[in-house]
Amino acid sequence: MEKYHTPKEVAELFGVSLQTVQKWMKGIGVKRPLSCTRIGYLIMIMESDLDAFLEGHKSAPPPNLPTAKERRSAKKLRELQTEETNAILRRFKVI
Repeated sequence: MEKYHTPKEVAELFGVSLQTVQKWMKGIGVKRPLSCTRIGYLIMIMESDLDAFLEGHKSAPPPNLPTAKERRSAKKLRELQTEETNAILRRFKVI
């Protein structure tokens, strides 16, 4: 199943602002625009479109750009850390 990301998630993954991702989607300052899909009122970016966007910009990639696998690993780690934090807070009856 194809993974989808919000523009905000893409900005967090690459360490750029939301406005930068919006410019990429409009094709401003890039060789070709970042493809996105509108689902109702939401704008979503498929992982395959994100990878294609990066592939098309390999000649001058941004420094320390994470691969798709690294992005997934980082997201999973954040989820696990959040679960652990919530468990500790529940234990001490903070939440």
